[in-house]
Amino acid sequence: MLKIATLLMIGLLGSQVGAQSFPSRPITIVVPFSVGTTADVLARSLGRVMAERLGGSVIVDNKAGASGAIGAEFVAKSAPDGHTLFSTATSFVMNKALNPALRYDPIRQFSPLALIATGDMGLVVHPSLPVQNVADLIKLARSKPGGLTYASPGNGTPMHLAMELFKQEAGVDLLHVPYKDQGGALTDLMAGRTDAMMTVIFTVQNQIRSGKMRLVGTLTSERSSTTPTTPTLREQGVPGVNVQVWYALVAPAGLPSSVQSRLNESINAALQRKDIREVFENQGLVPAGGSPERLGEWMRNELSRWQKVVSSAGIKPD
Repeated sequence: MLKIATLLMIGLLGSQVGAQSFPSRPITIVVPFSVGTTADVLARSLGRVMAERLGGSVIVDNKAGASGAIGAEFVAKSAPDGHTLFSTATSFVMNKALNPALRYDPIRQFSPLALIATGDMGLVVHPSLPVQNVADLIKLARSKPGGLTYASPGNGTPMHLAMELFKQEAGVDLLHVPYKDQGGALTDLMAGRTDAMMTVIFTVQNQIRSGKMRLVGTLTSERSSTTPTTPTLREQGVPGVNVQVWYALVAPAGLPSSVQSRLNESINAALQRKDIREVFENQGLVPAGGSPERLGEWMRNELSRWQKVVSSAGIKPD
């Protein structure tokens, strides 16, 4: 018993020393997208305040490519000491659901730190389409299966999978028209070359106000603060399509709990600052925060949901 107590005490002291000596060198936040993207802006904003809280320095390293897989693989193989972090987005788990052969596992190979932000999504249609709400759209789609089209920024994107989830929940068939980017998809929707699209509401507010597209429903659990007069899909009889874009910070698996706690505390503290919240709001996002456990559960639920959608729709990676 004395030996066991001694070992436990040594382990506790080691954990405390590890937490006190962290960070021992600059922390790097790897962003799997290019400079200026939302994930990059969030990482740089948070990193600045995290450095102040932790008493060290935080740098951002952009490793773009392969829809985020290059950065994810790099971080997964990094030392789990808290000095290499990963700025993730919705595609982090969606990519794995779409392509199980990816060389990283978002659940097993990463330690969750905190959910940092969410963004509301909505279902928009071209104004010439004779629909005013989701019920109208479902009725029209059922009257001519496959006759309506929907745009997305590409195969496997959140906009693509969100619409496939809607199709499954509503029992309708719309033809997918994938584009290379968001801009091309929105341009053709506004030109009437496609009929509908799932998109982040904040990015199309001006087009909605000017009548270039019509918002028929939001994918939120409660009405979006951005468009409070528009009912949710849940209110309109399609309760299973509660989808948001989201951003988070994670670290390599095996991170000591003491370091995980310090990083989580620094993130949550940053998210309470007015200047940081303003940065997020300018990106159309709502600051989130919370425990590592909250993020871990969030990612597991997301992966499970999108695996089912991909399987049911028979979606294959490009």
